[in-house]
Amino acid sequence: MNSLTIGFSDSLKFKNLRYFLYAMLIFIVLAVFVQQSVYSLLTDYLLTIDKQDGWLSWGASFALHALLGVLGYLLIAPIVLLIVSLFSENIINNIRQARYPQLPQGKGAGGLESLITVSAVLSKYLLLMLLTSPLMLLGVGYVVFFVLGFLLFRKLLLLDILGIRMGTQDIKQQSASSHYWGSTAVLYIFTLVPGVNLFVPYLAVCVLANET
Repeated sequence: MNSLTIGFSDSLKFKNLRYFLYAMLIFIVLAVFVQQSVYSLLTDYLLTIDKQDGWLSWGASFALHALLGVLGYLLIAPIVLLIVSLFSENIINNIRQARYPQLPQGKGAGGLESLITVSAVLSKYLLLMLLTSPLMLLGVGYVVFFVLGFLLFRKLLLLDILGIRMGTQDIKQQSASSHYWGSTAVLYIFTLVPGVNLFVPYLAVCVLANET
């Protein structure tokens, strides 16, 4: 809880907060692009399904609407986190210089290595969400989605923060340990609050900067 309090304090400092504003600008631009280029295609497909007769078409349309809605809701925080990661090294350096100047810098994973690892994690969890999506019809799928969403958020966050100071193997060891479970769980709960979920990924960087 101490790291959460200190991290929140650091997140309000303008030298760090400005990077959140930069990330929001990028997020808005990307959101507009996706809405213009992708949403229209999905809408046409959904309308085609809706116009078909029979309960099977209605069920397929409902399931697709629900899947898109849940995925969009759960993936906002990971997407914002990936955008914030463009500036996370600057944020972490600000916090470390102000609070922990005595700590060694360390050497993180390379850019290409980090990109491959992040892409693999994203692909893995998106595939798991798609494979488990039929469970949504039974209700339990929503619980599965929330668990997968938490694991995805936690892994991306640790890759971002720890990757600045550690190599891939060290990050895997830290991820497998009991470290950071409490703080990442609390942060993930706040990502489930609409509106707040835009700020939490940036806050998470500030919090874990005080834990690593």
